[in-house]
Amino acid sequence: MKRTEFDDLRQWLARASEWGEVRTVKGIDLEEDVGRIAEISARTKDGPAVLLDEFPGYPPGFRILLNPYGTLKRIAYTFGFPTNVTEPNELASLFREHKQKLELIPPQYVDSGPVFQNRFTGD
Repeated sequence: MKRTEFDDLRQWLARASEWGEVRTVKGIDLEEDVGRIAEISARTKDGPAVLLDEFPGYPPGFRILLNPYGTLKRIAYTFGFPTNVTEPNELASLFREHKQKLELIPPQYVDSGPVFQNRFTGD
């Protein structure tokens, strides 16, 4: 059962970009600028999602997405809700309604598996 309109982050970015809610920044310094940009975008009311790309010393395609949940519209879209939400309380109601419909998967207890393995390598 598919809940969202997108299958991956590329599709999510394409839709958010259509809405004008993504800003791409290229060539920034990873050591100095990422934290500053993350802080500013997260504290900006209704701030855009920021896609950082083309870092010096890294091959193309290594990207960082900041502030994906900066607007109610992007939050709603991410979780498969209607994107015409205008108030935080509306979004909270949608989450509560969704929670009522969830079918929980009971845990399965096992005696062995990779999580129980300790591996020591090297010296």
